[in-house]
Amino acid sequence: MGVRSLWAMDPETASLPRPGLERFEYVVRPRPASCEAADEQFEAAAVAKFAIVPYLDRFGYAAISPDCWANEPMPQLTLTLDCKEAVSEETWYGHQEHQWYGIRCQLTLPGTPMRRWAIQRRLVHIRTWLHEPVRQELGELYDELFEGAHFVSRLELDPGSDMERLRPWLWSLAKCINEGHILPQLLAQMLSFLEAEELPSIEKRDEGA
Repeated sequence: MGVRSLWAMDPETASLPRPGLERFEYVVRPRPASCEAADEQFEAAAVAKFAIVPYLDRFGYAAISPDCWANEPMPQLTLTLDCKEAVSEETWYGHQEHQWYGIRCQLTLPGTPMRRWAIQRRLVHIRTWLHEPVRQELGELYDELFEGAHFVSRLELDPGSDMERLRPWLWSLAKCINEGHILPQLLAQMLSFLEAEELPSIEKRDEGA
């Protein structure tokens, strides 16, 4: 890939070296302790409908309601697939090995600091919390917006094709969000799942402004 995986580094904030470019600082979120713990974490972090608007404001998104965006510039999200890591776990069914995918995330909004963070998720998490809700919300528009970016099939047998499919799919998802095709209510759940980096408090909009 030409870059070093963030998860090979110990500090919570890691520098990602890229020859010829500035060193980018990423806040690395800890991987959930287990698959079961991950499921519990994501379900517990779901954003209640009444809290959608103020929740999105913490990241620089201006929504009028859970179903309507305000006419203001939206932060631009970048999602980059970084690596895949096999992690062993003891379960009720015995010893199992699961693949965790590293995703580098970035939010930019003019006049605010750049926010970069990194997470690890299993494919089942990405499918459940990103792919399936987006496909359901967009309906027939999904095939148009994700043209040429196919999600990983449940029947995929080629061990290398998952990365090849996830990378353009995540790029298309970010583009779809940046163009305002995702309603506030769903985007709030996605940002929660992605453990998005909030704006520094001084940069947040005043309540009611």
